[in-house]
Amino acid sequence: MSISPAIDHATLARLRAGARSKMADVICPVCSATRTGAAAKRKVLRTWVKQSAIGFHCVRCDIDGLAFADNEEVEIPPAYIEDDDDEERKRHSNLELADRIWRQSFKIAGTAGEAYLLRRGIVLEDVPDFGGLRWHPQCLWDGGTAPCVLARFTDAITAAPRGIWRRPIDGRKPKTLGPMRGCVIRLWRDCDVTNGLVLGEGVETTLSAGTRFVHRNDPRGRRVRPAISKTSPSSQSKRSHCLSIMTRAVADRRPRAIAASVGKMRGAR
Repeated sequence: MSISPAIDHATLARLRAGARSKMADVICPVCSATRTGAAAKRKVLRTWVKQSAIGFHCVRCDIDGLAFADNEEVEIPPAYIEDDDDEERKRHSNLELADRIWRQSFKIAGTAGEAYLLRRGIVLEDVPDFGGLRWHPQCLWDGGTAPCVLARFTDAITAAPRGIWRRPIDGRKPKTLGPMRGCVIRLWRDCDVTNGLVLGEGVETTLSAGTRFVHRNDPRGRRVRPAISKTSPSSQSKRSHCLSIMTRAVADRRPRAIAASVGKMRGAR
């Protein structure tokens, strides 16, 4: 190029430090200098790696170009590039591990996992098939093992099994493993859904809501299916308002309606 780009390669590399893909949005060093507050920190500069160069375009000041590395010996923080094949292999490996842990577990009835939930005021006997929850006394956890209650993420439309949710009963916060995007945890089986659908955030919170839900004064109102999309820290205070804030009855049982409702709860990604 006969004219040097407005942003040099070294600056772009520093801005991209830690990027996990070939394309990354960063703060524009040109137009952010003329702004203050949140506007100065907005990531409006799209960058991408192209062989030995870094391309860029700012959606705010419309600057663009292709910056090549200098021939001089200059130390530049390397940008971590993870290609699509690496990400796919990681997802596949996590799914295989989640499958293996799930196969090693067994039904939660009569276990320390059921007793743990009972202490939290959740009577699993009120839920068909105990909510599909499982028990693993030595579940893989942070380089070691922990006794955990397990739940399975399934595709919101096809119900195909995906990642797992793990709740240690020793007080530590729950963690997930494997793919979860576009998934829910079906705490009620599809065949048990008769009056409506409860959507909630958090396994314990949603179970608390589902076992107490009354639909139009019908005592069978608890026969709804709580479905969760992701978990949140547990809190006894959530139980009192989870019906009004975190759960929603949906009359239409069609899978696409369920998926759309979950999408609204989670927010588009």
